[in-house]
Amino acid sequence: MNILIVSQYFYPENFRINDLAVELKKRGHHITVLTGIPNYPQGEFYKGYSTKKRRGEEYKGIKVLRAWMLPRHKGAFFLLLNYISFVWGGFLKVKRMRDTDFDLIYAFGTSPITQALPAIVMKKRIHKPLIFNVQDLWPENVVVVTGLKNKVVLGLLEKLVDYIYSYCDLVLVPSKSFVRKIQRRKNFMPKEKVCFWPQYSVVEKASHIPERTGEFGNKKELYDIRKHWDKKKFHIVFTGNIGVAQGLDLVAKAASYLKDSPIVWHLVGGGREKEQVIEAVKKEGVENHVFFYTAVEESLVPIILREADAALIIMKADPILDMTIPAKFQTYLACGCALLGCVNGEVKEYIEESGLGIVSRGIDAKSLAEAAERMYHLGEEERQNFRERALTFSEENFEKEKILSYLEKEFQKQRM
Repeated sequence: MNILIVSQYFYPENFRINDLAVELKKRGHHITVLTGIPNYPQGEFYKGYSTKKRRGEEYKGIKVLRAWMLPRHKGAFFLLLNYISFVWGGFLKVKRMRDTDFDLIYAFGTSPITQALPAIVMKKRIHKPLIFNVQDLWPENVVVVTGLKNKVVLGLLEKLVDYIYSYCDLVLVPSKSFVRKIQRRKNFMPKEKVCFWPQYSVVEKASHIPERTGEFGNKKELYDIRKHWDKKKFHIVFTGNIGVAQGLDLVAKAASYLKDSPIVWHLVGGGREKEQVIEAVKKEGVENHVFFYTAVEESLVPIILREADAALIIMKADPILDMTIPAKFQTYLACGCALLGCVNGEVKEYIEESGLGIVSRGIDAKSLAEAAERMYHLGEEERQNFRERALTFSEENFEKEKILSYLEKEFQKQRM
């Protein structure tokens, strides 16, 4: 098949769509990606990229088209401009594209949902199916992250979401709760065009830890982590986006409750809330208990997690976030981690019902500290049981080849 992927984010930005594009190409599909100019998460264009320098690119044999857009910078105003500019730049790119012999269009739906609009323009132009892979629910996610309460603005967002869904031939969502939530939308019809399609892990468990040349391999990111890796300590690792939804400010307070314990926390990643979390750690005086690192390339994550005593999965308390299954859940499982959860909803049910780790009683710092302490006091044999069950659960529910084969079948159905 000849497939157009529309995603505001793509390599060298670190998103799951990168791996999906490569995997689809390996399966014999011809892939073209329409994307923006890389600037996430730092808010500035990556070195070698600008609004003027947008020549044709290839990524592992995949044709990459860059739409004009503005960088995120910092603050809500610039973020809004970033979202709008990609839509506008995407419109212009779609209208000027000469090679439009696509069999279907696949839109990757992280926030903002507006990135699906150029895909709709292409659908109208070539009259081919549009598959929308929703990662964040809108406008609900906007309310959670920004606290937006303006009824007029929310009403406009609702109409925008209805408009986008109305043009989708298939809506794929990563949790069963998302399926029910979207199906209950007043104007969503027909209900059967929304399907549960779980994410898969793009990494596998590291079979070994590299020999230390320099320190822990030649990678600077691993060296930075290794500096704080005292074998006498109990290491809890978080990898991924540090944003509002993750609520990682709780780690600072939880660490303050555990100052006299050997429990330390490693937060690996970037995001809009990272500076605030760093300030919270300083305020609590736990700089020697909570360590921060830059985002690492996906291939390094299994090496980091291999040395972790537990992997932290945390989400802010909110009915919408309770429905979310963050991609790091699949990563942690595939890497065979014992899970320390500070979550509600589907993820909590998975962890407790399948014996994958320990979940805090509530979404608050005291409960998180108590759960971390319980994990620490467990015997190594019990933590190893968590790890083994995590790997088994991953293979049974999120096996990559099985999930990709299902996607290809849906492609074929839409093409008929």
